[in-house]
Amino acid sequence: MSDEILSIIPAKGTSKALPNKNIYPLCDRSLVCWTIDASLQSQHVTRTIVSSDSDRILEIAAASGADTLKRPAELATDAASSESVLSHVLDYLSATEGYRPDVLLLLQPTSPLRTADDIDQVVRLYYESGASAVISGYEPNHNPLKDCLVAPDGTLRSILNDDHPFMPRQQLPRAFRPNGAIYLIKADLFLSTHRLLTDNTVPFYMDRRRSIDIDTLDDLLAAEDYFNNHFVDTQTVARDQAKFAGQLHDPCNRPRQTKA
Repeated sequence: MSDEILSIIPAKGTSKALPNKNIYPLCDRSLVCWTIDASLQSQHVTRTIVSSDSDRILEIAAASGADTLKRPAELATDAASSESVLSHVLDYLSATEGYRPDVLLLLQPTSPLRTADDIDQVVRLYYESGASAVISGYEPNHNPLKDCLVAPDGTLRSILNDDHPFMPRQQLPRAFRPNGAIYLIKADLFLSTHRLLTDNTVPFYMDRRRSIDIDTLDDLLAAEDYFNNHFVDTQTVARDQAKFAGQLHDPCNRPRQTKA
């Protein structure tokens, strides 16, 4: 395909729950590097750029082969949205280079178990389905439609339908929980709406075990445990790492382990 597909990886320098989260070591590599590698190894992504307020993160990203962009301080706060960061990158590239991608990918560095193959499957799904956007996630064990909201007056309200909390789960609409790993959208549509969820967005289902979104040390340890104990499930990661490094190796630099 000839479309220009831009991958943006937002990686701010601060984090409350896990300090320096985006460069915290996961299997002896900085967390952000797993996402950079997945993007660079994709067969369809044509450009990868890391947006950060941290000079250290930008140095690591550049050494890993990604383009980099220093973001302003106001886009590095807890209140700053992912959409505002994406808009900053797109506006900057358009103003300085005249660069306008056809397709936009948002890859969050807190999803290290997403692979290049996942990204390529999302791109193919986008083109084959005719959708305007794709979001990765999984089907939760518990359907949120069976929950209730607490109104300001302290009474309970259903989320959508008063019958849903009491219906058998098999009769409920299928639920989907975004996992933060991959967001894809037609670039022109994003620029006009500044939204990642459109009226024609389709889901890309990932294994719940690989849907870890790292926010705490426990999350990071769970991701490392996955690498250590599910090596059979990380063959794609290992293959892609081999292409990148020129030799086959365990992505954790440890003896291979398989799970029966």
